[in-house]
Amino acid sequence: MSSFVEIIAKLKPKNNGNFKLLDAQDIECENGKGLDEVLNELANKDSGVKSYNDLEDKPSINGIELNSDKTSSDLKMYTQEEVDYMMRDKMDKPYSDIEIVESAMLDDCLEGNLKVTKIIGNAVKKSNEINGVEKIHIKCVGKNLFDGKLTRGVYNTTTGVAQGTTLVSINRNTNQFINVHPNQKIVSNASNITFLLYDINKKYLGYEEGYRVTIPSKCHYINFYGNYLPSKLQLEIGETSTEYENHKITEVEHTLRNPLYKFNDYDEIDLINLFFSKKIVKYRFDNDDDWIDGGENETHVRFAVRTRNFDLSFGTLEDCNLFPVFTTENRRTEYIYCSGTYIYLNILKTKLTEPTVEALIQFLVDNNGYFFVSKSVTNYDLNQTEPELIELLKVLKIYSPTTNIFIEGEVKPIVNAKYPKDLALAQQKLETKLLNLQTEVVKNV
Repeated sequence: MSSFVEIIAKLKPKNNGNFKLLDAQDIECENGKGLDEVLNELANKDSGVKSYNDLEDKPSINGIELNSDKTSSDLKMYTQEEVDYMMRDKMDKPYSDIEIVESAMLDDCLEGNLKVTKIIGNAVKKSNEINGVEKIHIKCVGKNLFDGKLTRGVYNTTTGVAQGTTLVSINRNTNQFINVHPNQKIVSNASNITFLLYDINKKYLGYEEGYRVTIPSKCHYINFYGNYLPSKLQLEIGETSTEYENHKITEVEHTLRNPLYKFNDYDEIDLINLFFSKKIVKYRFDNDDDWIDGGENETHVRFAVRTRNFDLSFGTLEDCNLFPVFTTENRRTEYIYCSGTYIYLNILKTKLTEPTVEALIQFLVDNNGYFFVSKSVTNYDLNQTEPELIELLKVLKIYSPTTNIFIEGEVKPIVNAKYPKDLALAQQKLETKLLNLQTEVVKNV
């Protein structure tokens, strides 16, 4: 490459010794290169190559050759969140399977990830509505169930509602519902508090006083108030209060694009194969349904409609929001029934303005009638149907040694998962239980 002196030496003759302004490309350097090319090469050398495409010996990361269009994903590089997730999932941790129905209490955990493997649908029937799982809301909470947020005031033990801050200034209460497990004992590190008990719909059930309480079978939430509560208040599962631990929680909340249902058969999200498996199909009655009058007796009218109207080939009738599915017990009352190429409906006369097809259709449409059928499974790519859910679930953590898992929502799914299990601690707990059982047997001899 030409030195600066050589460039000037070539530049002077070209300008007859007068230093007038020239274009860099008009200044000839060695190998026939223009000055503009030489300066660009020097700039690239000083500031670093910006594109690897033209290099003969391209550098690589993780064995992947660098090109200008490579992303961190292409190069197998990871974000800090991904690194943290993998570090919590070391190969030396034995994982154990668990099925979570509403809630679960794990007392033999290693620090790590809650690895959700499957989410199964559910269905709840209220009045004339059948609702499926529309939202996935999972909480993982450490030993201390209480988040430490207190305010001054007191609860009305008749209604279970907080009454403000002026009644008893020394009382402090929490204004957040606290998840608990039914039929478990809750103990606090306070000398005496009043526990308010609520059902799964947060309807008030009653109250208990003391430093611990046995949660009734229908209770899913609690609240409390008390005098001179400690600044580091702890609520935990058990009969004896243990060393204080900060409240720890991770949670995921995600609204599904398509609800998950469960009857005899069910829909599910498979997090191993990344499928959204749909088996349950919802059909709605409308004005175009071709019903046939099937006769009547003193109390009921019978109608029929061809199943082809609803594409029910190879399907099984699961449920209906307006009528029970036929059984031998209800064969003389109202029912809906599918047989062969027809759906049969037996309805009370009193529900219709007159015993005609027109009156039936009007009743079904006015009351938003629909039914569910289970069919052969259709698998959809989870990356297309619920792409956010895959990454969101990686947030969930398991805390050592105790993790409380709660499934929230109006209709709760069933969750299958794996958690890192402390086998030595689990063995120790099993041996303690056996020893206590032997002691009780000896006492009763």
